[in-house]
Amino acid sequence: MDRNKALDFDMNKTLAHIADMEKLVEQRSFEIRNRQVQLDDCEKELARLKDINTSTSVEIGALRKDVDRVSTDCYDLRKHIEGTEARNADLAANVRSADISIRDKEENLYAVKRDVEAMTHTNGNLRADLND
Repeated sequence: MDRNKALDFDMNKTLAHIADMEKLVEQRSFEIRNRQVQLDDCEKELARLKDINTSTSVEIGALRKDVDRVSTDCYDLRKHIEGTEARNADLAANVRSADISIRDKEENLYAVKRDVEAMTHTNGNLRADLND
């Protein structure tokens, strides 16, 4: 009987240990399932981020092309501006030259007008003297 009690005690002890192990297995299984769900979520997030990365890379490529195009346009415009500035400088020099020429001609015109007025006055005086 003592032997049966000892065997019952050992068997109950083993059953308790088995129950503890089953709880531990259940906990670990639960943890594994949770980690599997987390892993699935992480894989979905990773796939989403890869898609974003791909689309961003495509957009970056397009933006680089735009930058290259705009840089080329800026270079062309800069060259056009430099040419226009050179033409403007030439035209400004021509305008200054024409202004100087106009002033000279105006001065000559005024001198000729004064001479004509003086001659008209002198001519009028001479006619008056002749008629007297």
